[in-house]
Amino acid sequence: QPTVDAGLDQTICNGDSATLTATPSGGTGSGYSYLWSTGATTQSIVVTPTGNSSSNVNVDYSVTVTDSNSCSNNDTVRVTVEPTPTITVSDAPSCNFALFQPTTYTLEVSVSSGTVTSTSGTVTNVSGTIWEIADVADGTDIVVTVTEGNCSSDLNVTAPNCACPTVNAPTSGGNQEYCSGSSIPTLTASVGGGETVDWFGASSGGTALASGTTSYTPVSAGTYYAEARSTTFAGCTSASRTAISVTEESLSVANIGPNQNVFVNQDATFTVSTANADTYQWQVSTDGGLTFVNISDGVEYSGTQTTTLLVSSVQLVKDQFLYRVNASLSGSSCNPTSSNNAVLNVRVRTVITNRRITHRVKKN
Repeated sequence: QPTVDAGLDQTICNGDSATLTATPSGGTGSGYSYLWSTGATTQSIVVTPTGNSSSNVNVDYSVTVTDSNSCSNNDTVRVTVEPTPTITVSDAPSCNFALFQPTTYTLEVSVSSGTVTSTSGTVTNVSGTIWEIADVADGTDIVVTVTEGNCSSDLNVTAPNCACPTVNAPTSGGNQEYCSGSSIPTLTASVGGGETVDWFGASSGGTALASGTTSYTPVSAGTYYAEARSTTFAGCTSASRTAISVTEESLSVANIGPNQNVFVNQDATFTVSTANADTYQWQVSTDGGLTFVNISDGVEYSGTQTTTLLVSSVQLVKDQFLYRVNASLSGSSCNPTSSNNAVLNVRVRTVITNRRITHRVKKN
């Protein structure tokens, strides 16, 4: 009867492969045949068992050897798969500038487990699975390695361009609006320390409209662009510009309809045609137009916040009252526009009487 040795147990890292070889001896006949638990029929096989990211995984492989007289024997070999730690950049390389000191760069990596080393720089465990690699010389590419047990992973890091410090685009102070005929508001932007702002009329290129100021008052409505610039490192600017707009808003237009002539106890209706408006407030003047006051819906009025005002059961006291409407657009920076005035003329119906009636008294 033959004997077989499947080889020594092996330990590999997750993702790696192991070569297993069966070594037979004894038996009779001129040769051997092989049958592995994987279904392979060769003397040697390559296996890549799957592990996990947190603990070892044991995988057993058996092989049966049969001689030419159909006598057989078997053996088992174990492959232990250790977890291979993972590593990724959690904070991209950033340049460090200091007066009278060499320029360096720093980055942070996140690992699943293990210990981190680097081909250059100072490695510090910031917290848990976060590691910092600092003081890497400007222009030096590095390899950062994480090791857990017998397994490791490498991360190639390309040095950033430290010719200029990182200059972030300005933060907008907000878009602005102004009403036609009013002063154009000032645009603002904020930047980090050691930086200032240049203003442009285009998102890239062009000549600065204003330089070295975090505020700018344009001469007309439009979109303007703020670019951050380092005041310490000449020629270093933000990679992009921040768009900030100023919008000119049009006044509302309101034209009231004709004067109304009614008799006492009749209703009067005033209408107004508007443009660029969606909010209305009717007003009345009882002193010939010196002052106007808002009116509201009730017994006397309805539609006081629409384009049609109804004055109900008009009395003579309202004769020569003036009416107008204030029109505005919701969200607009423009003040309401007052329409022209319309007069309410109230008349008393004519009463026909005969004051010359002669009464005759018949004598008894």
